[in-house]
Formats: sequence, structure tokens, C-alpha cells
Amino acid sequence: MQIRLTVLGSRGEGPGADVLVTAPTGTTFGAVAGALRSTSGTDGQRFWVGDTRLADNTPLGRPPLVDGALVTVGGPGPASPAIGSPELRVVGGPDAGGVHLLRQGTVRIGRAPEAEIRLGDPDLSRLHAELTITPGAGGRLAVADLGSTNGTSLDGMPVGRDAVRLAPGSLLRLGETTVAAVLPLPYDADPPAAPDAPRPDGLGHVVLPRQPRQPSAPVEPVRIDLPDEPAARRLGFAGRRRAVAAERAALEDQARLAVVEEVRRRRVQSPDLAALLLAALDAGAAERGRPAVPVRMWERHGDPGDRLAVRLGTGDIPSEVTVADQEGVRRLTAFDAPVTVPLRDAVLGLAGPRPRLLGLARSVVAQLAALHGPHDLELVLLCADPAAAPDWAWLRWLPHLRPADGQDCRLLVGLTRDQVLARTGELLDRVDRFDKSERPARIRRRTVVVMDGAGSLTARPELVRLLAEGPAAGVHALCLDDRAEELPLQCAVIGRVTGEVGTRLSLVGPGTARIEDIVADAVSPAWADRFARAVAPLREAVTRTVSPLPESVRLLDLLGFDLMTPAKVLGSWREAGRSARGVLGADVRGAVTVDLDTDGPHMVIGGAAGAGKTEMLTALITSLAVANRPDQLGVVLLRGLPLDPEAAPDGLAGCAELPHTIGYLDEPDAPRTADAMTALHAELARREELLHGTTFAAYRDAQRMPMPRILVAVDDIDRLAREFPGFAKGLADLVHRGGPLGVHLAVATGQPSLASAVEATAEADLRVALRVDDDAASRALIHIEDASTLDDEYPGRALIRGADGAVHMFQTGRVTGRMPRTATLRPTAVRQDWTDMGGPAGRRTAPAAPGRAPIGPTDLALLVGTLRRAADQSGTEAPARLW
Repeated sequence: MQIRLTVLGSRGEGPGADVLVTAPTGTTFGAVAGALRSTSGTDGQRFWVGDTRLADNTPLGRPPLVDGALVTVGGPGPASPAIGSPELRVVGGPDAGGVHLLRQGTVRIGRAPEAEIRLGDPDLSRLHAELTITPGAGGRLAVADLGSTNGTSLDGMPVGRDAVRLAPGSLLRLGETTVAAVLPLPYDADPPAAPDAPRPDGLGHVVLPRQPRQPSAPVEPVRIDLPDEPAARRLGFAGRRRAVAAERAALEDQARLAVVEEVRRRRVQSPDLAALLLAALDAGAAERGRPAVPVRMWERHGDPGDRLAVRLGTGDIPSEVTVADQEGVRRLTAFDAPVTVPLRDAVLGLAGPRPRLLGLARSVVAQLAALHGPHDLELVLLCADPAAAPDWAWLRWLPHLRPADGQDCRLLVGLTRDQVLARTGELLDRVDRFDKSERPARIRRRTVVVMDGAGSLTARPELVRLLAEGPAAGVHALCLDDRAEELPLQCAVIGRVTGEVGTRLSLVGPGTARIEDIVADAVSPAWADRFARAVAPLREAVTRTVSPLPESVRLLDLLGFDLMTPAKVLGSWREAGRSARGVLGADVRGAVTVDLDTDGPHMVIGGAAGAGKTEMLTALITSLAVANRPDQLGVVLLRGLPLDPEAAPDGLAGCAELPHTIGYLDEPDAPRTADAMTALHAELARREELLHGTTFAAYRDAQRMPMPRILVAVDDIDRLAREFPGFAKGLADLVHRGGPLGVHLAVATGQPSLASAVEATAEADLRVALRVDDDAASRALIHIEDASTLDDEYPGRALIRGADGAVHMFQTGRVTGRMPRTATLRPTAVRQDWTDMGGPAGRRTAPAAPGRAPIGPTDLALLVGTLRRAADQSGTEAPARLW
């Protein structure tokens, strides 16, 4: 398991050190204490998380030692919140999200250091108001103004120096800040039942149950028709006029109550930041004795109408309640209602002085992370200025930034020019792969890109294109800049930080009136760090059909190579000898194999980015290489993606140094691609001439001149076919002619329903679908829709369809992963730097001999090296290279 911690001195001295701890399951804290001490550079013998002292036998990976934990050395850190105390929650304003525990007696609120509740609101007086908490069951609260400059109001009514009762749920306005009091359950009350409570997994995480969402009642239009005034000089006019006036007054009251109910519903639909912080804390603290409470975390799963809707603050907005009379229809105003913007419908731009702008941006990103789980939302950060990186360091704890689609980084951030280019390329590749002709009714997982310094970033045409084309493919943006004039033209909704002290917001969007004087919801850096650490260990328990398949399986174990040596390879070559049987992975019965002679001769593998297409191709290639000498099997590798010279070889690039490889297209361009296709077709013609109508199998069985079987492996046919016209037609010709000639095609595609992929793979009998993004892609691969339901939590989970039409599930054999460490390996602690998280994840590699692939700590590197040594020892002459 791997757990990220921060280690700092007692009382929070210094910035602390982020440390990645890697240890076998079941490790206790005593085994890593020394490594933490030396890695973080701290002294002291005692460690604490909050006010809990860590004993040597404290299990690593269970609360409180979970992902995101703050470990102090030498003394306790901040105490965990007490249970059963009254709370004052800051539900809106420039220092929103705070949760303050109230003690009996008096508590002063203000900006001054001597205030017991100190808030960062410049419109507050130094000592603004005073709360009194009286003893009793649950306590009783009262509030009085202390002669503040900007006044205090309770539910819209002024509060003077005389104390008035503060009822739970009432909204207290102080300056630009809105707070609400919450009383605990009575001590003799049972907490709400939670049969599906969050549970620690022992690996540093707390697993949240994913339950069906209980949607709040929608805000719907309400129209109230007032009776007309009676005509004068008619009999009974006076009595009728009084009756109509009373009826109109009652209906006006009904309209006002309808507006109050509308505002209440809007607040439920757009929860305040204090509620979201408590939801995260309660989810992660389930095993520390906190009462079970309903959890709002990650409730916007699936495709609800409010997906990606974010709350910017509160203000006076047009209500859905209208009143009609003989003079016309008038719309009422909803006062102090949440003001929201749907990011899925428009690019949002925010501008203003940086300190205030960052507070608002932090609140928007925190809402996204609280209401949408990592399965439904991915977050990406791009910074125009590397100096801005510390402002966003809190994001490092959010699981939404962890790469899930094979991106070469530790976190999805661009904090330097190279990192920005890498993230932009990944996002545009996703946009390009999105199948616009078969647009799904809903996009499985959306991405929100936070662009800090959007004006400078969009000087690059790639990012302009991303803003223009991304939303249709599920890639949305939040753009930030100091000045609204610098925001990209693609920002359809723009919010400007306004007001004398930067606590207000004006908002304008397409087809809507400008909304002024919104009280912006902003959060502090300390609040954001606390929130992100609370979210860090949370993981989603996605509802799925229980599967007995392994979560991961090592290909070498399936091949029976507990020890990889040239002698074992030579033995395999003698036993298998000219085998067409490759190993793809494992199911409940054991190894899943395919025979290219009887099941093929050709194979197509499809799946979304990061699903495991390249891994499966690599498993097929290497398992065939283990079963066949180089003079019995030739491998041709056609790689659609350019090779990164900075990265260690993996996948097809790692297979390039196999002794079986007779052709490798690593940098696809028009001339090289044409040369490769010419060489392949020349080989087909040569074989047709040699065989004279005889099949490859008959020629081989007659023991004539050796002719190796050839496997042509194509990774990312989509890019090759898109950029090089005629490529798909050339592969289709190979499919028609190759089978009887002993030439097999294995193709990986990310867009199986595109014409280019269909043309080259239509006649492939062996069809494998990994996780795909929509039903159409699944049908194109295996003729049923099941692959669109495969979970991305298990990369490599796949469905295979044979020539007989039967479909069954298996787990792809892992070959490019690191060699497993032994259970006796000592735990390690490595210091991490936030600014490096967006760089290539990298692998340690030993120096490479000239012309050889670096031998790194992966099974693939071990296989390649061992197969080369076995080929050298056997004296087998490899077939001639095609180019």
C-alpha cells in the first residue's frame, strides 16, 4: 500500500514535509517511524495525529493513519472536533465554510484577535456581536450586536444591543458574513441509523457506499392570480371591495411564503461550504466515534440536472414565483438566495484582485470535489505562472486529480511550461477520440480544467481549441485572471469581484440580466487544506455485480515463470514449439488463452483510454514470444503514438528489443508508414509465391524451408488511419490475404465504431472489449452493450467474444508493471515535492547497452532481457527484418 502523509514539528512549526510511505499491508507505525523522522528532518520520539498519540503497534492504513493525515512530531496537533457541542457554521461570505464549536457562556464574533470567533470579513467590526449559550438540554442561544459599524440582522430583522433568541436554522448576518447555529441531538437520542456507513479498507482509504441519490424537490414556477378590483358604483361595492382586498392580501402572503420556500429549496440543492466540510469530516471519521449522519459527499453521480452546477455566493435573484393581476404579471425577488452557474453548459470566467479571486476559486473547486466523486469527475490544474503553484498546493490531496487514463504524471497538474503542454496534449487527445457521430446520451466522466492565468494560457492555440471543442466531449473549464478583459473570449459567463473590499461579485451571462451585489462565497487556504485532507482517504464503492475475478493478475505467474531464466525459456521453446497460443489474462478457471490458428486468425482489441489496450497487446506478444523461438515467430510493431524519448520503454516500445521483432514503426510519419505497408505487402507477395496455393499450416507441417509465423501488432490504429489515408485499407487487405499465409493481425482501437477501425477489423473473429465509454463502441466490438458497464476501477477488465459468439469476462495479464516486491521488504518513506507532481512519473532504469532497451524494474524489461539471452544461447538465427 501507499499512503501520503505530512510530517511536521509540534504545534505546526514550519511548512512540514509531504512523505509517500510504501509498505506491505499490515505494517504497523513503529516500522516506519524512523523513516518518517529521517525523511522529514524532524526530531522527537513521539508522533501524533491530532490529539491522538501513535503507538508503535498503530496499524498503518487505518484511521487515523490514512491518506492525507497530518502527523506531528514531539507533541499533539489540533484536537479532533468534540461531539455533541453546539456549532456556529459560516454558511456564506468572504470567510465561508468555518465550523466553530460553542461553549457555555458568552462568545464574541469579530475581526479582532481577542474575538473568540475570528472571521476574515473586512466588513466586520473588531468586536461585532456576542453570542450567549445558556445551560440546558441542547443549550439555548441568544445574540446581541456590540455597536458594530455595519450592523447585525437575524432573518432580515435588525438586531440591537438587546439580546434576541437565535433559533437553530435561522440566518444571522454580520457584515458580509452569514452564519447559522446548529444544536446537537439530545444526549439520550439515538443517532440516525447508517447500515451502509463508510468503512476503512486497511490500505489508507475510507470506502463510501454509493447509494441511489435522493433528489431534493425541484424549484418549479409558481403563478398566483390575484382577483380584479370590483367595478365602482355597483350594488354592494364597499363590501365587495373589502372582500377582494382581504383575498388579495392573503394571496400576496401566499406568494411571499412561496418565495421563502423557494429560497429554502435552493439552499438544499446548493449546500453551503460548512455543510460540505462536515460531510467530508464525518465520512472520514466514521470509525473515530462520531455519530453516523447522512452523507452528502459525492451525491451528484450519474447524470443529474445539477451536475457541475456551482454556487458562487448569495444574492437577490428573480424568483420563480410570479403574481398576476389586471395590470399584468410581475416576478418576485428571491432575497439572499444561492447564485449558481452550470459549468457543463458554459465556460466560466472569474476575475478580480488575486487574494479575493483565489478565495472564490477555492470554494468553486471544493464544491466540485465534494459533490462529485472521482468516478464522475476529473480535475486538472493549469498555471500560466509557476510562481502560482503554492496557491494550489491543497489540491494535491484530492483524489480527483489522480491520473486514471494512463497520463504520465503523479497528479493532473501543469505547474511548469512542459507540464502544461503535457496536460493540454492529453486533454486534446481525449477530445479527438470523442466519437461525435455516436454521441452518447451522457458522458461517463467529465473533466473540469482550472486555468489560472487564463489570458496567458490561451495565447496558445491548443488551449483556445480546448475551450471551444472541449465541452462537447465532456471537458469543461474554469478560467481565472486578474482582469476580466484578459479572460478568453470563450467565457460565456463572467464573474467580476467587486465592492470596496472585494467581497461582492457581479455576474453576466448569455441571455440573462446582469446580477449585481452577489455576496461571494470564499474560503481561506487553511480551510481548503483541511477540506482536501478530509477528502484524501475517501474512495467510492461503486455498485456493481459481484465478480470473483482477480483485481490484478501477473502474466509471468500465468506463464508459470516464478523464476525468469534463459534455461526456463529454452525449455518452453522446446515444449511449445511453433505455438499459436497466446495468453491474455485469467478468469475464475485460470489462464485465458487464444489460438490464432483455430480462434483467429485476426484479433481486435478495443477500449477507452487507460482501459488496458496496450497492456493486452503486450501480453499477447510476449506470451507468444515465450512459446516460440525467433525463427518460428516474427513480430511487427506499428505504434500510432509517437515515442517519448524521455520515458523508459514500455508496451510496444518495450517489445521492440525482443529477438522476434522484425519491424518496428516508432515515429509514424507519411514516408515511414508507407514504407512499412510496402514491406508488409511485399512479404505477403513473397509468401504467396512460395506457398503456390498451399496453406501455411501445410507448408510448415511438411518441414520445408522454415517460414516463421508473423504477428502484426497495431497500437492506436485510430491515429494511424486518421493521419495516413490508405492505412486502414492496407490493413484490410492484409486481413483478407494474411490468414492462409501465416500472417496475423492484432489491432488496438479506442474508437471501434469509426469507419477506419471497422474497415480494418470487420473480419476479425477474435474480439475483445475493455471498458468503453458508450454502448455503440461496445456493440461495434462484441455485438452487446456490456463493455460500457465495465468499471474503470479495475483497468484490464475485459470481455472476449470468440468465433462461436460466446462472450465471457476476464482480467488482462499485467506485464508492464513493476516487479512485485517481497513481503519482507522494509517499508520506505520518500519525500515529495508538489511542484514535481505534474512531471513524468518515471521509472528507475539501469544504464542501457548500445542498441538495447534499458532494463528497468518491470516484468517486461525482465522478459525482454531474458529472451534475448536465451536466443543468444540457442544460436537460433532470427528471421530477416522487413525494414
